[in-house]
Formats: sequence, C-alpha cells, structure tokens
Amino acid sequence: MHELRHTYATNLIASGVDLKTAAYILGHDMKMTMNVYSHVNNSMLNDAKDKINNLFK
Repeated sequence: MHELRHTYATNLIASGVDLKTAAYILGHDMKMTMNVYSHVNNSMLNDAKDKINNLFK
C-alpha cells in the first residue's frame, strides 16, 4: 500500500500538478514530497529531453 503513495505522488507531478499542490494533496511539506515520495520516471526524462532540445532549435 505504501508503494502506491510513491506512484501516486510521481504520477501527480509527471502529469503537471505543481509540487506544492501535490504536497498539499499528500499531506506533506514540499521537501518530504520531493525527497521521499516523488521519483523520476522515463516519461518525465523524455519530456525534459524534448524541452531541452526545443531550447536549442
């Protein structure tokens, strides 16, 4: 069950919910949400790569 919380936090952030709102929904402060509950997934990395590539076009 605890792992579902990590997945939920990561999916919130990956889908564009800002960190402060995600932390509020989870009932944590932003630091705990960022350091403990959210993780970087492949979708997030690909999105970042695309945004960086667009900066240099």
